[in-house]
Amino acid sequence: MKLDFINKRIAELCAEKHVSEREVSLAIGRSESYINYITNGKMLPSMEKFLNICEYFNIGANEFFDEDIEQPLLSKELYNEVKRLSNNDLHSFIDFIKNIEPEEYKMFLQFLQKYRNKE
Repeated sequence: MKLDFINKRIAELCAEKHVSEREVSLAIGRSESYINYITNGKMLPSMEKFLNICEYFNIGANEFFDEDIEQPLLSKELYNEVKRLSNNDLHSFIDFIKNIEPEEYKMFLQFLQKYRNKE
C-alpha cells in the first residue's frame, strides 16, 4: 500500500458520495479545511478522526483499506442488500452472477429497468 492511499481514498469517497471535503470536515467536527489537508497530503488523520471519517461514509476500516474495492460505498450498499436474501436465494444469486455473460447482464439490467418503470 502506498503512503498516499489514505489521501486518495478519502477523495474518492467524497466523489462517490457527491459531498465536498468541507462537508465531511464539518460533519466530523473539524475545521472546514481538515479533509482538504488530508487529501492534499499535508497531514494524516488521527485514529479517532479516521474512524469518524469511516463512520461518516458508513464503511468499516476493512472496506476503507481494501484496495480491490474501487467503490466502497456501492460495495457496502450491495452487501447490505445481499444480506437480506435467504440462504437459498443467496446461492441462486451467486450462481446467476457467476454464470451470466456480460451481454446478458446488460440485457438483464435493461429488463429490470423496464420492470421498475412499469410499477
